[in-house]
Amino acid sequence: MENMFYSEFNTNVIVMNPIEYLYTYLQPHYLTIDDIEKMAENEQLDIFFIDRNVMDLSNDIRETQFLYTPQEFFSNCYYIKFTKTQGLRGKWQWKFDNTEDELREFDIDLDDFWYPLINDTVPELDTQLFYYIQDKFAGKHWSELEKTRNIGWRGPMVRESVLLENPNIRIKKEPILSCE
Repeated sequence: MENMFYSEFNTNVIVMNPIEYLYTYLQPHYLTIDDIEKMAENEQLDIFFIDRNVMDLSNDIRETQFLYTPQEFFSNCYYIKFTKTQGLRGKWQWKFDNTEDELREFDIDLDDFWYPLINDTVPELDTQLFYYIQDKFAGKHWSELEKTRNIGWRGPMVRESVLLENPNIRIKKEPILSCE
C-alpha cells in the first residue's frame, strides 16, 4: 500500500484514500463461494457491498477536509442482513429501508465483470447481449467453480464487521500522496 501514510499528528492513525481502502486493504476480506457455503442454514451475516455505486453514495455527503472512519465514510452505501437458506441463496434484508426480506442469489466474479447467478448457475449467454460469458463459466453450477471465487452484488462484498476491525484507519476523500 504505497499511498498509505501515518498522520503527522497521530502516528497510530493510518490515512487512506477510499479506492485504496476498498480495493487493496479490503481485498483479502472479500467473501467467496467457500465463505457462504460453510454457513449453516438460517445463519445470519451482516454484509457491506462494494458495488459500482459505492463512491457515488459516499461522495454525496462528504467534505474533503475531514477524515472518517470507514463505517462513517461508507454509511450511505448498501448493507444487508443475509440469512442463508441453501447453497449461495438466502434472504436479503436491505438496511436502508424496511422492505420485506427477498430471496436472492449473489453475483459472481467472472474475471472481467460481475454477473448474477440464475438458479445456482452462471448463464450460458448474457440475456442483454452486453457481455460474453467465457466457456469456463458458461452454464456452470456455482459448485463447479473454484471455492475461492469472489461473490457479491455488482462487485465484491465483505462482512460489515471488517469496517470496524482497525479503529486506526481513516478515509480521506482526496487521493493521498506518499510521504517520503
